[in-house]
Amino acid sequence: MVRITVYIEGGVLPGDNISAQTIDNSEKFRESFYQIFQELIQDNKFNLDISPSGPNKQAIKFFQKNLAKGLNSILVIDLDETKDKKGEKYQEFGILDNQERVFFMVQQMEAWILSQIDKLEIYAAQEDFARKHVDQAIEEDPLIRGIHPEKISEPSKKLNVLLRKYFSIKKMRRGKAKESPKSYGKLKDGPYMIELLSVKELIETFEDVKDLKDFFNN
Repeated sequence: MVRITVYIEGGVLPGDNISAQTIDNSEKFRESFYQIFQELIQDNKFNLDISPSGPNKQAIKFFQKNLAKGLNSILVIDLDETKDKKGEKYQEFGILDNQERVFFMVQQMEAWILSQIDKLEIYAAQEDFARKHVDQAIEEDPLIRGIHPEKISEPSKKLNVLLRKYFSIKKMRRGKAKESPKSYGKLKDGPYMIELLSVKELIETFEDVKDLKDFFNN
């Protein structure tokens, strides 16, 4: 079976100043994306090695280094732009010659989560977050209502705003429990939301996810 390494923006690289919890969250990040990508592959054609690689520049560096060794690799990173800017990003990142092996999360990974906002409710219920504004459907919030997920700018910030607006958690302060808005953590929350996503819906919504499926299966 052919092995392919997927370098993905996000997670952390092991280091002396990284907590055990952060490392655990990074491993969960890897597992969640493995689950997503494995569902894109038909007939078990590839043995995937998912490699969370930190910031995009670091992920690109690892990807290019592996390609230079002749090893089978692909790169998955945030675009941080609308998809019509892909050409500029290939140039900016120095990956023009390998663009067939580069797949963008448009505009960021969090757009995948916002595209299936029902999964946000499921995750919140699993974590026992208190729901605020129970009479309001999150998908009707002006931040995202009627906007295609690929066109949502700064989706990580939008996700944070929505979490803080609609959910709260209990925090202990001076020995007393107090309700506080739930903030979004890319490593703390992101992996657990990602693993809830429907791959079929991702393929239907995001061009690059469909392209990734085609890459694996053609």
